[in-house]
Amino acid sequence: MPCPSLANKQDKKDALLPCDIIEYLLLETLMNEKKSPCRVEPCSAIKNLQRRNHQPVIEGLRWLLSVIEYKREEQHTRQQPPPSSIPASGSLDERCSSERY
Repeated sequence: MPCPSLANKQDKKDALLPCDIIEYLLLETLMNEKKSPCRVEPCSAIKNLQRRNHQPVIEGLRWLLSVIEYKREEQHTRQQPPPSSIPASGSLDERCSSERY
């Protein structure tokens, strides 16, 4: 399960650094023990949000979507059934006979 963290209030002087957030939330442990991808994205979601302030939030969401897509493709690949084989000999009538099922 991916774990994105948007570290808001980075515009404040007493804001926690991403490395401190990683430590306090034990994200390194989560990544190592649970093999869960994590990301801390420093941001400032303020009322008069300007375009440049959107970027960290957008980057965090893009990361989350890319991890979800990667995991979905990984699961799809693992769940693919093996290709079915068609008997090489015998007529169509023999292969489709109800006695064989």
